[in-house]
Amino acid sequence: MSRTLGIIPTGLNDYFKRDSLQFAILWKLSLVLKHNFIAQLGEYLPYRFETIRKKALKEQLAEKEAIIQKMEIQLETIREMIRKQ
Repeated sequence: MSRTLGIIPTGLNDYFKRDSLQFAILWKLSLVLKHNFIAQLGEYLPYRFETIRKKALKEQLAEKEAIIQKMEIQLETIREMIRKQ
């Protein structure tokens, strides 16, 4: 892993002992370890944020809910028509 980061193995240990990391190093660690440290840090912020992916999923969910609501109305209309026959 340290070769992927372009540092010697002892240097990697030093990174984890520091109080702060440069963003580029944090980015590289996230890629190498396949863990989103940046998002994890964001969870500690005092306010909520929405990722692009989360926003797209919320929009998709709202569209699906609108379709379901429309279909429920249609279903109820069909049920009423059947009852009247």
